[in-house]
Parts: sequence; structure tokens; C-alpha cells
Amino acid sequence: MKSKAFIALIYTAIILTLMEYLFIPPRFEGWLAGRGLGQWLTPTLAGGWGWVISCWVGFVILPVMILKYQNHSLKDFGFHSENFLQHLKIYLGLFALMSPFIYFASEQPSFQLVYPFVPEAKSSLQNFILWELGYISQFFCLEFFFRGFLLYSVEKESNHWLAIAVMVVPYTMIHFHKPMLETFGAVIAGVALGHLSLKYRSWLGGAILHSLVAITMDLLATHKSGLF
Repeated sequence: MKSKAFIALIYTAIILTLMEYLFIPPRFEGWLAGRGLGQWLTPTLAGGWGWVISCWVGFVILPVMILKYQNHSLKDFGFHSENFLQHLKIYLGLFALMSPFIYFASEQPSFQLVYPFVPEAKSSLQNFILWELGYISQFFCLEFFFRGFLLYSVEKESNHWLAIAVMVVPYTMIHFHKPMLETFGAVIAGVALGHLSLKYRSWLGGAILHSLVAITMDLLATHKSGLF
């Protein structure tokens, strides 16, 4: 039988390439506008939601099919809520520790230019809510993929810390379009969330933390624009 880690890593290389060149919001908006590959346009809600759907397909549905083909239980890859409330306080504590840094970041012009990913979300409360619903769901896809599917696949054939290191490399690279400070932060976050996922055998707490950080950043950035 082929190495499960090999399959997961090759799949990671393929899906992240597709996500980069076809489905990130500015490129997907180019597709919607009929501009084809390589065209970057300011994403609308439709372009942003197209990216969200692609995350569900590429980061959840197809990996689940791979795991089912390999006769794996999703529970073995961190998808369960056992003892969730006991672990949640740790993630909420981390959010509290991160809050001053989030506020500092939100004051930087580079962050205000990036968030929210869909500028249309700043135009009305309805558009903000419509965007955040998709944006938050995307973090559950992200955590399932990186802190579940990829991390546990590698761990089964290596060890705790090597699996985390392997996972952190592509996870950091998907942040390359974002401000450099956030990209370095992704290294730290990737190690911490990877460790907690393996320690508690669940990535759900990480998804909650990731969502809280993201929506707080969007709220602060949108507040700066005058919507709230």
C-alpha cells in the first residue's frame, strides 16, 4: 500500500497549486468576469463565496473521500468533540493573549488594505454578515485540512514534532499574499495549533480560535472604514 503521508503531501501540493492559481478571491473574480487565468480583480461577494466553496471541496470533501478510501475513521484525524468544552478554555485563553496583538495589527495600513478580503463586506451590515458566514466556515475547512488530514497523515509515519514541522511549511506559504507580520505569525500559530491538535486529538478548538481571530480582525478593519 502506498504511503499515506506521501499521498497526503502530493495531494497538498496539487490542491494548494489549484487554490493559488484558480480559486483565491481575486483570481476567481477574474474567472467570473471572463478574464481567464492570471487576472486579478477586486473580489465581490460572489468571488469570495466561490473561494469558500472551493475550500469546502478541496480541503474537506476530497480529503474525506481519500480517508474513506483508505478505510480511516474521521475521528482518527481529529474530527470529534469529545472533551471539547474542557479544552475550549485553553483556546479562549490563547485568544485573550492574542487580542492586544490583533488590535495592534488592525491599526496597520497593510492590514486594513487586506481585511476583509471582500471589500464589498464594508458597504453594509448585510454584506458583512453574508461574507463572514462564508469566511468563518472556511476556517473549519482549513483546520480540518492542515491540522487534521495533513498533520495526522504525516504523524502516522513519523513523529509528533516532525509532523507539525511538515504541516507548517505549506500552511505558512498560503499566507504569502498577506502582510509579512501575519505570515511570521502563521509559523507560530501553525506549531501551536498543530501541537494542541495532536495533544487533544482534535482540531475543533483550533477552528474556533482561528474563527475568533479572523472575525475580530474583520470587525476592527470594518470599524476603521466607518461601517460600525
